[in-house]
Amino acid sequence: MQEPTDYNIALLILSGLVAVTNAAVCWLVITRKKLRTYTNGFVVSLAVSDILSGGIFMPTTVLIPDSVIGGHISMMVIVSSTLNLSAVAFDRYLAVVRPLAYRSRIETSFVRLVCAVWVVSMVTSIIPVMWGANAESLVHKVYLSCAVVLFLILPLIFILFVYTFIFMRLRRHGKLLRNLHATRTRLVEARRSRRESKSVKMFFIILAIFAVCWVPVIYMTFTYVAGRFDIVPYPLAVVSNFCIMLSSLVNPFLYTFMKLDFQRELKAILPCKRFKNTRRPQQLRYNHESMRTTKATFLTVVEEESRFDSL
Repeated sequence: MQEPTDYNIALLILSGLVAVTNAAVCWLVITRKKLRTYTNGFVVSLAVSDILSGGIFMPTTVLIPDSVIGGHISMMVIVSSTLNLSAVAFDRYLAVVRPLAYRSRIETSFVRLVCAVWVVSMVTSIIPVMWGANAESLVHKVYLSCAVVLFLILPLIFILFVYTFIFMRLRRHGKLLRNLHATRTRLVEARRSRRESKSVKMFFIILAIFAVCWVPVIYMTFTYVAGRFDIVPYPLAVVSNFCIMLSSLVNPFLYTFMKLDFQRELKAILPCKRFKNTRRPQQLRYNHESMRTTKATFLTVVEEESRFDSL
């Protein structure tokens, strides 16, 4: 076992934060009934990938750098993360482009998608066992190249294309609503469009951070396959590990600050909720009147949330 250095200790602390924060996301979704949506089911699956990254992959890489387990776990993390992000993109596509068919389609696809993500991830990660996970063999280098292209580069391109299409659809839909008269139905549609737009922006930011943080890994993988690993500077190898942890650590905070359902549930359980009624009486009366006029709109939006009974 390798003696931890200051650099390694910092990585271990960061990996511990990754595991704890993503475990908190899983706990919130499992324990809070209002968070049990299909979208959050994919969020939990993505959080499990991050827990593997922070709880197993990085500690193994730091403490036992020559262990073959780290290679298997790293491949599982890469594949499961990109496939989970692809599943989220599919979920958002259905919600925005096929809203009427969303519930029926996602009910039949959710379990299949999550199972497929983890089966493909596990199978891909254990394939190197067939040749003893010999990192110097030609077949292993071909395997790494194919895995990076198939499960990292192509999924990221696919997700970028899907989110771009969704953004264009939401913008066109927003312009159409602004040109129509304000009716209760239009208010519901406008509210749903704004919510979907914010959700898509959040997942797009997650995708962008993930892609940027894994660029050093892609570069080092192809230099290794080409037999030019000697041209990779040591600082890049150091930075790549921190980038991997950063990509896994940022997700829970994005859910907290950008996902409305997470915000509502956190406000409900945190001590600061006791301050929520400290507004002036006249403001409360105004909000009461506003809520009474938009109650039907709010209930309609809530009813549109598709939920699942258990994770």
